Amino acid sequence: MFVKGEWTELTINMEHSDRNLIESHLSGNGDAFETLIRRHGPAVYGYLVKMVKDTNKADDLFQETFRRAFEKVGDFRGTELRPWIYAIATNAAMNSFRKEKVTHTLSLNSQADCTDGKHCLSADQIASSSELEPSAIALAEERRRDVRQALMRLPEQQRITLVLNYYEKLSYKQIAETLNCSIGTVKTTMFRALKRLAVLLPDGGEGQI
Repeated sequence: MFVKGEWTELTINMEHSDRNLIESHLSGNGDAFETLIRRHGPAVYGYLVKMVKDTNKADDLFQETFRRAFEKVGDFRGTELRPWIYAIATNAAMNSFRKEKVTHTLSLNSQADCTDGKHCLSADQIASSSELEPSAIALAEERRRDVRQALMRLPEQQRITLVLNYYEKLSYKQIAETLNCSIGTVKTTMFRALKRLAVLLPDGGEGQI
């Protein structure tokens, strides 16, 4: 079992590239793959929470993602590992949705969602901020609620693409690698997602995403 663990307390040696660590792992270094989990685990877990809106399910999918990554890492030939792991995580989540025959939604309100510490503050964090006036707090929460509701109404591919780009900070090239499609397809999907959001969000979504 792969343990998320106390990532914030772990010191990760960033001098070694993902490729170096993979080669070390394949050579028998038992700590190398654990280092990869520590390096990429927090972002992947946050992504899964957004995808399934359920931390228990996200835990299971996290385990499944890195189990598959462990089994398949010998086939990885690229230099950027994270899009490859996101692809595995996305496939694991999609398989889960198909098996359970449920419609998944994104949660942008959980602290576990945040990978950059600024786009997805929880309601409690916003309410406790002394820097915001009550009216600003109410407006911020209303806007976040509008965005969450609008995202739930986006087609699945548009939702995933937008989350990978805006919240996970993946480039179009990385998203194309993750979703196994062309960069042109990613650009078209993003355009349609933003156009749809402009229709769904009040005031065309200006300043909300």
